[in-house]
Amino acid sequence: MFIIQMFLLILSVLVFSSLSCDSDQAFMAKHILLKNRQLALENENRKFLYDLSYAADGKEKPLIIFLHGFKGFKDWGNFDLMMEYFTQLNYAFIKMNFSHNGTTLDSPLEFNDLDRFGRNNFIIELEDVQAMIDRLFKDEIIPSREWDKRKLLLIGHSRGGSIAMLKGSEDKRVLAVVSLAGVADLKKFLNDKDIALWRKGETVFIDNARTGQKMPLYPQFLESYVANKSRLDVVAAASKLNHLLIVHGSADSTVSVDNAFALKNSNPSAELKVIENADHTFGGKHPYIEKVLPLNFKIVCDLIADYFQNIEFKN
Repeated sequence: MFIIQMFLLILSVLVFSSLSCDSDQAFMAKHILLKNRQLALENENRKFLYDLSYAADGKEKPLIIFLHGFKGFKDWGNFDLMMEYFTQLNYAFIKMNFSHNGTTLDSPLEFNDLDRFGRNNFIIELEDVQAMIDRLFKDEIIPSREWDKRKLLLIGHSRGGSIAMLKGSEDKRVLAVVSLAGVADLKKFLNDKDIALWRKGETVFIDNARTGQKMPLYPQFLESYVANKSRLDVVAAASKLNHLLIVHGSADSTVSVDNAFALKNSNPSAELKVIENADHTFGGKHPYIEKVLPLNFKIVCDLIADYFQNIEFKN
């Protein structure tokens, strides 16, 4: 009897140990977080930083690329918390700086290169995203076993939303696009007064209320827009997307919610979600010291997660 009891005890310990080990392995899947990693291309004019976060479990997962807006950067406000949110849902997540957003490789939180900011334009930003996507598909950013190349997803905020829609319409490798407070017409960034100055060969200066800086935009900004106007038609691009989620705040004073309705009207299959009383950043600010997402930004993330889940089910 004693021998039998000992046998059962040993067996139960072995089974428990095995279950605990399996559970620990599942729970402790190695979390890869690459912060401020430099993406440098052969072209010395295109260097930018990006962050990558994913659970290295050897399973293919959807991959999100997040694009910041005008006078923004990847480390702004609560963007780290957004990356954490989707990593916990087992997405691979990349948030990237644009190469000419005014930050530098050494100072990712400050606009220390205003000359580069002045030389930025929409085409450069599209090329930056293209560079990132090309590197991903060459397996130079994340191992191919860790992400599903059929599920490349773009999320963009404000002007970044416009760039996401434009690139999503151009590149068939992009499965779905989310526009957060996106701009429907990039002419918004070229008012008549500025156009007059650019045509005289003068520099336009943009006020940055947060930093107090006057940020230059050189005449090339207008020249690039005019030369590529048809390519930069955001509404036309939105109309071509098979999977488009449009999220906007009803109290957005920076980019009117009318932009969201214009995008939706161009694409009947798109989903439009208007968050009542939400502002342009959905409650986010910089710096952001809280440990949880702002309430409205959490709503945004939940909407995106639900939308992506339905896409995966349909496909």
